[in-house]
Amino acid sequence: MKTTRAASIAAITTALLLSLASALTHAEDTSPEPSAAERLLFMNPHLTGLKAPSTLRYQFVRTDSAEGGSFTDKVDVQLARGKTTPCCKVSGSFLSGERAMRAPEVDDARSNPVLMYFLEYEVRQLQRATKGGAAHFRQRIRLSLVDEAELTPTHITWAGREVDATTVQVSPFLNDPYRARFERDARKRYSFVISDAVPGGVYQIRSLLPTEAGTAAVEETLTLLPQ
Repeated sequence: MKTTRAASIAAITTALLLSLASALTHAEDTSPEPSAAERLLFMNPHLTGLKAPSTLRYQFVRTDSAEGGSFTDKVDVQLARGKTTPCCKVSGSFLSGERAMRAPEVDDARSNPVLMYFLEYEVRQLQRATKGGAAHFRQRIRLSLVDEAELTPTHITWAGREVDATTVQVSPFLNDPYRARFERDARKRYSFVISDAVPGGVYQIRSLLPTEAGTAAVEETLTLLPQ
């Protein structure tokens, strides 16, 4: 895949997480102008200025009203010297034990792959819960980031001070033509908190599946830990 935007989209719409390698490398862009959400999430050089070797550590918390559904785990993004740049060759571990999802190595990455890891995890969760096609869920997420994303300036507290951030919010399945087939999970929405002031650029990712009354039924939050 030759273009950064096309490759980043392909990483969501293809079935293999290995396509992240091409999604996160820098290349000539001859595709149509990407959306603001695409640029912020998948094209910004989140890893610029980081020194290798180092590790971005995230806490993963799932809160589920079902018995035994809640847990706390971890996600690590390990940075090493790249083939052509001081940073970064990236490898990752997404959750642990029986929940672990393989995260491939990416040479000379510029954007933070934890975003792709989380989205692929979500697609697989939806596929298991609904028996629907993974490709369809990837496509709906992609389209929502292109056409429906809401970007909101905000602030977060990092290293004891308030810093600027941007929240990207999407609800990929509300207008899904096949929504009736997975009505409960169609209410799922996502938010991404991005800030240049935090290492790796990605402060928090959150998925929320509300009940019909609007209360949280299942919430999953990935939050960057202090370095």
